Amino acid sequence: MLSIIKWTGAKRFQAPVIVQQIPDNINTYFEPFLGGGSVLGEYLNCLESGKKKCNNIVCCDTNEDLIAIWNIIKDDYMSLINEYRKLYEGFKNLDYDHKLKKQYYYDIREEYNQLRRENSKDKRRYIIFYWLMRNCFNGLIRYNKYGDFNASCHYSRNGMQPEKIEKIFEEWNILLNKYDVQLFCCSYNDLPFPYNIIQKDDLVYCDPPYMNTGSLYDYDKIDYNVFFEWLKKLPCKYLLSFDGFSGDTDNRYFDIQKEIYDKIEYINSGTSSFKRLVKGKLDEVYDSLYIKEAK
Repeated sequence: MLSIIKWTGAKRFQAPVIVQQIPDNINTYFEPFLGGGSVLGEYLNCLESGKKKCNNIVCCDTNEDLIAIWNIIKDDYMSLINEYRKLYEGFKNLDYDHKLKKQYYYDIREEYNQLRRENSKDKRRYIIFYWLMRNCFNGLIRYNKYGDFNASCHYSRNGMQPEKIEKIFEEWNILLNKYDVQLFCCSYNDLPFPYNIIQKDDLVYCDPPYMNTGSLYDYDKIDYNVFFEWLKKLPCKYLLSFDGFSGDTDNRYFDIQKEIYDKIEYINSGTSSFKRLVKGKLDEVYDSLYIKEAK
């Protein structure tokens, strides 16, 4: 199943290897840093094929716009498609003039930022955020220090065709509802009751912002010491994707405490668009997957 959302750090190519580490039969699957949901998608496919069994699925993320999009796709995906199509056609129709095309993008971006500043809950805010994700440079989501979305325009592309997105949304909509995936805008340690009760027969998969991603991400919102202490208290098996290798550069976080994992696997995730943006070169990336068995 194709990725539903274009999101920085997505685990599309790693997802099959990660999902192999999930026990065949669990009570609840928790994913507290949902992002683009590549691992969730792979896991849903395994549930659908009968390879895995699970009673509940609970996912969250602190990005309000992201979770709003997920819930729109679950509840009313055609409303997103219809508005996305209008934005797509308006952008594509300006192919004859790159200057006008860029201005179209930046006008939409400013509209989104204004709605965000006003804390608007209007569905248009979330819809245009989705369109911006599909048309920003290299698909890299960026915010400035004031919280404004500031990724530049990738004017040489028009984003994914609405017809293709509609098919992907339909597939996701069916599975999100069939397995009643619960989606919350909150921190990993702030899930509402009773979803915050994690038991031994559950599985937690964490893909937080990495320590060494630099200034492109607002990772200061995470106190990693608090996060690691939260991990250590989990009674169930958990998996943690974290810094690994980029080419010859070792980005592993060596202060990570040995007691939070039993073993590490290094998973090839292809080349890094992040490194291409920062360093101007392609690096083959291997992420660390920390694995801790149930207590």
